[in-house]
Amino acid sequence: MRAPMLAAAALLALAGCTLDEEPTAPGRDQLVVHLVLNPQHLDHVLLLERTLSGRETIDSTLAWDSTDAVVSRGGVPVTGATVVITSETGDSAVAVEDLARRGDGRGAGMYRFRNLVADEQPGDSIVAVVPGARYTLRIETPDGETVRGETVVPTAQF
Repeated sequence: MRAPMLAAAALLALAGCTLDEEPTAPGRDQLVVHLVLNPQHLDHVLLLERTLSGRETIDSTLAWDSTDAVVSRGGVPVTGATVVITSETGDSAVAVEDLARRGDGRGAGMYRFRNLVADEQPGDSIVAVVPGARYTLRIETPDGETVRGETVVPTAQF
């Protein structure tokens, strides 16, 4: 009795699938932000890209390149954005896009700032990343989109 019921369910499931219909239209892309704040790292890199919505043709044959992380993984980088990270003490850093800094066409969508070290002062692209501290992030794209985020760096003992 169970085998005929399973066979009927499988036939109904197959009847509901049609492979010859038109695919759905490309969707609306959204901003995606990748950033990990780690007090033990000197350099912090924020990746800013758009979701893959079917509007862009992606080259999946590219090899991974750490100097061009978004593009080499088939992502759609967001360039020319203003990226500001601010600590709870009011210190802030404006991240610099690698594309502008490098000059060789690599680093689109990769925004970099440094963790404060003992002989530096906060400012420009330097901010202190401290365990237990709260940080806000504000990103403005050339298209007028704004993204805001907030986090607290965890306190962990190693």
